[in-house]
Amino acid sequence: MALRLLDSFLAQGLDVYLLTLDRNVEIPIHSKRIIHLSQANVCWGTLRKVFMAPRQWLKLQQTLQRLHCQVLISFMERANILNMLTLGKLRRIISIRTHLSIALRNKSPIKRGLIRFFYPLLLRRTGVINFNSKQAAGDFRSLFAVDEKKISVIYNYCDRKSAQSLAKKPLPHDYETVFKNRVIITCGRLIRIKGHRFLIQAFKEVRKHHPETRLIILGDGPLKEQLVDLTRQLELDGTVFFPGYQANPFAWMARADLFVLPSLTEGFPNALLEAMTLGIPVISTDCPSGPREMLSNKDHFGEKITKTYYSPHGILIPRLDRNSKSNVSLPESSLTSAIMKLLEDDKLRRRYGQAAQERTKMFSSEHCLYQWRSLIRC
Repeated sequence: MALRLLDSFLAQGLDVYLLTLDRNVEIPIHSKRIIHLSQANVCWGTLRKVFMAPRQWLKLQQTLQRLHCQVLISFMERANILNMLTLGKLRRIISIRTHLSIALRNKSPIKRGLIRFFYPLLLRRTGVINFNSKQAAGDFRSLFAVDEKKISVIYNYCDRKSAQSLAKKPLPHDYETVFKNRVIITCGRLIRIKGHRFLIQAFKEVRKHHPETRLIILGDGPLKEQLVDLTRQLELDGTVFFPGYQANPFAWMARADLFVLPSLTEGFPNALLEAMTLGIPVISTDCPSGPREMLSNKDHFGEKITKTYYSPHGILIPRLDRNSKSNVSLPESSLTSAIMKLLEDDKLRRRYGQAAQERTKMFSSEHCLYQWRSLIRC
């Protein structure tokens, strides 16, 4: 989203730069509008990042003065803390891109302590606290006492014209034959919280009734070897594919029959939005946060969905948690049923594809950029 805002603001004639804390990030490093504040590595441990922070702060301060910046927007915890520590007359906008209470549980004790200590002290220095979902905003307010007037919610956006253009690009030749079958697709980093193992286990059951179906998992990550081993254990060789990271996921999604998001937690799932933009029927867990706001009109985020919900714009299933009190024997069984329902009901599948695409008008670049521009002008 930082890159999308950079491109969009530049196209609107704003004098804008993207500053990165670390060097090794997947962005076009040749751009004159991108400035690296250090040569640090994003994979460094917490202590090493803490020791690097004063140097990054100093470089940030010097850069802001040199560029005569008036507004500073930051994304994620480290950048947000540095933003709140800056000196001078700036409009400071911090953007929380995660469901923070869950994110804190997954962080090291040191990082968790730093966030809990610094945020209450520094939040008063912010002009705006931005979130990409209502549920994430509510969660944050349960952790920290903040002025409601400072809260802003702006959803992520996806440019439909660009997505549809990229969707027409060819696939790697080796995978063209895969799409002669029915294809279920998902996209995301191969880490635990993305819930890929649940999807693979559900796919095992789907195959018993629909042996012609294939599963494609786009993305890369530390769990790839484990997930490949799982497919072997379940005798799914040749039916589950791991093409790795793809710069153009739209070409893959557009050819699939349905998209599944099996995540345990999200900030705001861009992959789900991208699939919806292409008119692909979607199934998602009711994970915090994002999917419920994207697919349904339900705003009671404290109430968990306990059974499959056929929402107006897609199918929501209960969170995939083995400690769930759901009345089914395995958490992935609801996912199995939802997948089979869409595979077997052509009319429902077409209707959900159309409804998903219609819903994405709410997440158009025009609508969301207008909100960002209004935020900057305040």
